[in-house]
Order: sequence, then C-alpha cells, then structure tokens
Amino acid sequence: MSNKRKIRIQIDQTPEQLDLVKRMGSRNKTESMAAAEAVAAVMSQPILQVIEQANTVANFYTTIGYSAGTPSNLLLDDYFDIRQQNFLSVWTQSQPGGTAMNFVQGATELYVQTYPLYTEITMNKNYLRAGQLNHLANGLTRLVQEVLLLQQTNAAFVLFNSLAGARIDGTTSTATSNLPIDRVATANVFQMDDFNDMLIGYDRTTASWVGGTPVNEDREITDILGSPEWMGQIRSMTYQPQNTRAGSLATQGATAIAAPDSVREAAWRGAGVPTLFDKTLHKVYEMGVGSNRAFNQIFATAAGSTAYPGYGQGFGGGSTAQFDVNSEEIVLGLNANMFDLARLRMNEEGGELSLTAEEYATREEKVGFYGGLREGYVSVEGRAKFAKIM
Repeated sequence: MSNKRKIRIQIDQTPEQLDLVKRMGSRNKTESMAAAEAVAAVMSQPILQVIEQANTVANFYTTIGYSAGTPSNLLLDDYFDIRQQNFLSVWTQSQPGGTAMNFVQGATELYVQTYPLYTEITMNKNYLRAGQLNHLANGLTRLVQEVLLLQQTNAAFVLFNSLAGARIDGTTSTATSNLPIDRVATANVFQMDDFNDMLIGYDRTTASWVGGTPVNEDREITDILGSPEWMGQIRSMTYQPQNTRAGSLATQGATAIAAPDSVREAAWRGAGVPTLFDKTLHKVYEMGVGSNRAFNQIFATAAGSTAYPGYGQGFGGGSTAQFDVNSEEIVLGLNANMFDLARLRMNEEGGELSLTAEEYATREEKVGFYGGLREGYVSVEGRAKFAKIM
C-alpha cells in the first residue's frame, strides 16, 4: 500500500552505539554474541512500532493480545448484538499462506488459530567491526520488511475471502440484494455517482436488526482501498464531468457538469493522504485489473461463480455477471469503527515481537538475528465491508 512514511530502521551514531556495533563484529565469539543479544533486547520494541505504523492491509485488523501458554480465544459476545440465531459467519486460516476458511460460530467464544511469522537475517562481521551502523540498520529493516510481507499476505487472504463470502442476512443466499458488492455505472470508470452509490449500498447492509435506522453512529465506511488506476480515477474527478443526468435550467441544460470546486480541490491536493467526504482513500499496489495483481486474484478465486449486479444496475440490480479477473478490479470500502477484522497476537516474556541473536561458526564471520510474531487473522462481520467492481 502507498505510504509516505519510510519503513526503515535508523540507529543514531553515538559513541555507545558505535562501540556496541563494533563488539558485534568481534572475532571473539563470546563478546560478539553478548553484543548481539544486547541489540536484540533493545530493538524488539522499536521494530514492533515500525511494523505497526506501516500502512498495510494487516493494520486494518484490531490487535488483541493473549499470553503465551493460554488459549488464543476471542470473546465474541463482548462485541456483538446478535442478528441471526446467535451465529456469526467467520473467516480465518489454519496455517500461514493457507486459503481462508469459513465456518459458522456461536457468538460466545471463538478459538483463533495462530502461527509464527518469522524471518532471519545475517550480517558480515567485518562491516560491523568497521563501525558501519548502516549495515546493522539495513539488516533490521530487511527483517521488518519480510515480517510485513508475511502479515500482508495472510491478512489479505482472510479479508478478500470474507468479502466474497459475505451475505447481508447471514444466510447462503447469493441474491444480488444479499451481496455487499455491486458494479460501477460504467466499466472501468469510477465517478462521484459510484462513490455515492457505494455509501448508500453500505447503509443498506447495516440497517438495524429489524431493518430500521441503527442507533450506532459508527456504521459507515471509513476507508476505501483501490488500485493506483482507481486512484487516478479519483484524481480525474478534478477535470472530468461528474453528472449522470442533464443539467437544469440554471445550467442551460448542460450535459457535462464538473464537480464543485471544493470537491475537486480536495481530490487533487490530497495526493499524499487523500480523502473524499471524510473517507480515507488508500492506494494498494496489489489491487488492479489482472490475475497478476495478488489481491484481485485472491478475490476472484474466492468469488468463484457468484454473479454480481451488472454495470449500471446499482445495489441489488437485475442483470448479473461473474467477476472477470482479467478485465475488472475490486474497490473495497471498510468500516474501521465496526468490529470485524481482528488478529490475535501472542505476548511472550520478552514482548509481542521475539528477536533472538543467531550464533554461527567462527569461520563464517557472520552474526545475525531471527524473530517475528505469532498471530492469527479472523473476520467475523461481513457487513463491515462494501465493494464495487470496476
């Protein structure tokens, strides 16, 4: 995902830090390992902070900790008013990189399968002996990036499988009015009308249990995820006409009317962290047309033969078609205020992130670290999402 924040570990060049790095490069194995263990002890928390500040799909998940040696359970009845016979449709994984699985869960206590997301790095001692702090910083940055990649992959499997499998009334019905997904008005074009239709469709998916107006004010889309091409469609709102019907007498019947100046300025100036009507927009490089876009392919596989409303049909529209991964892409709206996406993370004695110095043979002239997190991802409320096929 796009993020202006640099995902990089930086180490201040102080005499103490320089001495520690040089001792890591020592040919004396005992001295080298003692210095590496000291680095591991102080860097675990900073590395975790960098991981949690990264703008990735994984960080849309609410982190819930549990202690080592205790069950990784999620107390569902802390979060939900139950709508359909006290059951929820849950999506989760049994192993890292595995396909997300769906099952029906009573709204009491949910066991979440967690798994280690670990990686390993090695560094050359001769560079450390020379006091090259950047060699250590770059190695730790690589560790962060690899853990982030593992998180991103596993979080995406659960997220896009739960989107494809979501049903508004909690049943297995694939009627278009029961799917929190529809298509834009015109293929490969995203206009203001599609944005508005997306918000309306989401409102309809989150009506109260009796079909009325919900009291909870948090039931609205907060974030929208799309490809760089979709983000280009957002920017094009600044110079392309946005009306879907002819103008009034006040505009002499004009058929091409631009969006208001305030909207166009906000769409163009917000290129860094763009928003539209207070919805935060996220550019996700793994999304976009084609099976080579990882998230598009995950959704296509999960959607299978499900038929979604056709172009210009709107939410619950009549004509239908399956999702075509080679000519279409998904635009996903999330409600970050509604409890849905959760990850359970184990908290060990040294903290949530484990970082351990790695010992090598003296002749290898290397020192390293291995570490990561133990966590598992789950989606428990499909109605916290609404998507458009573009």
